[in-house]
Amino acid sequence: MKEGVVARKFLRAFAEWDLDTYGSLLAPGAVEGRPQMGEKFVGRDNIMGMYRSRGGEPPRIEWRKVSGEDQMWVGQGVIEDAAGAHGPDHIVAIVKLDAGSIVAVDYYFSSALEPPDYHQRFATIVGH
Repeated sequence: MKEGVVARKFLRAFAEWDLDTYGSLLAPGAVEGRPQMGEKFVGRDNIMGMYRSRGGEPPRIEWRKVSGEDQMWVGQGVIEDAAGAHGPDHIVAIVKLDAGSIVAVDYYFSSALEPPDYHQRFATIVGH
Protein backbone atom coordinates (compact mmCIF):
# COMPACT_ATOMS: atom_id res chain seq x y z
CA MET A 1 0.00 0.00 0.00
CA LYS A 2 1.37 3.42 -0.89
CA GLU A 3 2.50 5.56 2.04
CA GLY A 4 -0.08 8.29 1.37
CA VAL A 5 -2.91 5.77 1.43
CA VAL A 6 -1.63 4.32 4.72
CA ALA A 7 -1.15 7.76 6.30
CA ARG A 8 -4.64 8.90 5.32
CA LYS A 9 -6.19 5.63 6.50
CA PHE A 10 -4.33 5.99 9.82
CA LEU A 11 -5.52 9.57 10.37
CA ARG A 12 -9.07 8.67 9.33
CA ALA A 13 -9.05 5.78 11.84
CA PHE A 14 -8.02 8.25 14.56
CA ALA A 15 -10.81 10.67 13.59
CA GLU A 16 -13.39 7.87 13.52
CA TRP A 17 -11.99 6.34 16.72
CA ASP A 18 -11.57 3.05 14.85
CA LEU A 19 -9.00 1.63 17.25
CA ASP A 20 -8.77 -1.74 15.50
CA THR A 21 -7.68 -0.12 12.23
CA TYR A 22 -5.47 2.40 14.04
CA GLY A 23 -3.62 -0.39 15.86
CA SER A 24 -3.32 -2.55 12.75
CA LEU A 25 -1.41 0.21 10.97
CA LEU A 26 1.14 0.67 13.77
CA ALA A 27 4.45 -1.16 13.56
CA PRO A 28 5.06 -3.33 16.66
CA GLY A 29 7.78 -0.93 17.86
CA ALA A 30 5.97 2.29 16.90
CA VAL A 31 6.48 5.39 19.01
CA GLU A 32 3.71 7.92 19.66
CA GLY A 33 4.61 11.25 21.21
CA ARG A 34 2.74 14.09 22.82
CA PRO A 35 5.61 16.60 23.15
CA GLN A 36 3.48 19.28 24.82
CA MET A 37 2.57 16.83 27.57
CA GLY A 38 6.06 15.36 27.84
CA GLU A 39 4.77 11.90 26.94
CA LYS A 40 6.09 9.16 24.71
CA PHE A 41 4.39 5.79 24.26
CA VAL A 42 6.76 3.09 23.01
CA GLY A 43 5.35 0.04 21.28
CA ARG A 44 1.95 -0.79 19.79
CA ASP A 45 0.78 -2.44 23.03
CA ASN A 46 1.41 0.69 25.12
CA ILE A 47 -0.12 3.00 22.52
CA MET A 48 -3.25 0.92 22.17
CA GLY A 49 -3.45 0.29 25.93
CA MET A 50 -3.54 4.06 26.45
CA TYR A 51 -6.35 4.53 23.91
CA ARG A 52 -8.40 1.56 25.09
CA SER A 53 -8.23 2.69 28.72
CA ARG A 54 -9.66 6.13 27.87
CA GLY A 55 -13.03 6.64 29.52
CA GLY A 56 -16.03 8.44 28.12
CA GLU A 57 -16.90 9.40 24.60
CA PRO A 58 -14.06 9.71 22.09
CA PRO A 59 -12.97 13.15 20.96
CA ARG A 60 -14.35 14.67 17.77
CA ILE A 61 -11.60 15.12 15.19
CA GLU A 62 -11.78 16.74 11.78
CA TRP A 63 -8.71 16.58 9.56
CA ARG A 64 -8.74 19.66 7.35
CA LYS A 65 -5.52 19.01 5.46
CA VAL A 66 -3.31 15.97 4.97
CA SER A 67 -0.14 16.35 2.95
CA GLY A 68 3.25 14.76 2.54
CA GLU A 69 5.26 12.42 0.43
CA ASP A 70 7.22 9.24 0.76
CA GLN A 71 7.62 8.39 4.43
CA MET A 72 6.62 11.72 6.07
CA TRP A 73 3.00 12.96 6.29
CA VAL A 74 1.33 15.78 8.19
CA GLY A 75 -2.31 16.09 9.22
CA GLN A 76 -3.78 19.42 10.31
CA GLY A 77 -7.19 19.66 11.91
CA VAL A 78 -9.42 20.42 14.84
CA ILE A 79 -10.10 18.26 17.89
CA GLU A 80 -12.80 18.72 20.49
CA ASP A 81 -13.42 16.87 23.70
CA ALA A 82 -16.78 15.12 23.37
CA ALA A 83 -17.74 16.15 26.91
CA GLY A 84 -17.10 19.78 26.00
CA ALA A 85 -14.38 20.16 28.64
CA HIS A 86 -12.10 21.86 26.11
CA GLY A 87 -11.82 22.74 22.48
CA PRO A 88 -12.15 22.99 19.75
CA ASP A 89 -8.37 22.93 19.68
CA HIS A 90 -6.01 22.67 16.77
CA ILE A 91 -4.20 19.39 16.20
CA VAL A 92 -1.18 18.58 14.05
CA ALA A 93 -0.02 15.02 13.47
CA ILE A 94 3.44 14.29 12.09
CA VAL A 95 3.40 10.72 10.81
CA LYS A 96 6.45 8.69 9.79
CA LEU A 97 6.07 5.44 7.85
CA ASP A 98 8.36 2.58 6.97
CA ALA A 99 7.48 -0.46 4.87
CA GLY A 100 3.76 0.34 4.92
CA SER A 101 3.43 0.76 8.69
CA ILE A 102 3.37 3.74 11.01
CA VAL A 103 6.66 3.80 12.94
CA ALA A 104 6.26 7.18 14.65
CA VAL A 105 3.62 9.83 15.17
CA ASP A 106 3.74 13.03 17.18
CA TYR A 107 0.56 14.91 18.03
CA TYR A 108 0.69 18.64 18.79
CA PHE A 109 -2.30 20.48 20.28
CA SER A 110 -3.00 24.20 20.59
CA SER A 111 -5.91 26.33 21.69
CA ALA A 112 -7.14 28.91 19.22
CA LEU A 113 -5.44 32.29 19.56
CA GLU A 114 -6.59 35.71 18.43
CA PRO A 115 -4.15 37.40 16.04
CA PRO A 116 -2.44 40.56 17.26
CA ASP A 117 -3.62 43.89 15.85
CA TYR A 118 -0.47 44.46 13.78
CA HIS A 119 -1.27 41.35 11.69
CA GLN A 120 -4.61 42.71 10.50
CA ARG A 121 -3.47 44.68 7.48
CA PHE A 122 -1.30 41.80 6.22
CA ALA A 123 -3.35 38.70 6.96
CA THR A 124 -6.37 37.12 5.43
CA ILE A 125 -8.47 35.88 8.33
CA VAL A 126 -9.69 32.35 7.63
CA GLY A 127 -11.10 31.55 11.06
CA HIS A 128 -10.36 28.73 13.44
